[in-house]
Amino acid sequence: MAIAKETTLSIPAMSCNHCVQTITKTLSDLAGVESLNVDLPTKTVRLAYDAETLSLAEAEAKLFEAGYPVQKQSFANRGKALPLK
Repeated sequence: MAIAKETTLSIPAMSCNHCVQTITKTLSDLAGVESLNVDLPTKTVRLAYDAETLSLAEAEAKLFEAGYPVQKQSFANRGKALPLK
């Protein structure tokens, strides 16, 4: 039984349509990818995948190998006031 998951990946190195094509091909070639939407203006990838077939770490590793590291989002300061400088 498939375990469907969705995530949004932030890819700051994405800067042109060639990047979009490379990222699309890299992820499309992976078993377990159900759908993806690469958005250049926001530099994000919306990825739906079967977690029994593909791990998020594997997808991120393939993107890294292709030259597009995923930016991890920090939630450490979420909901906290930041000091003024």
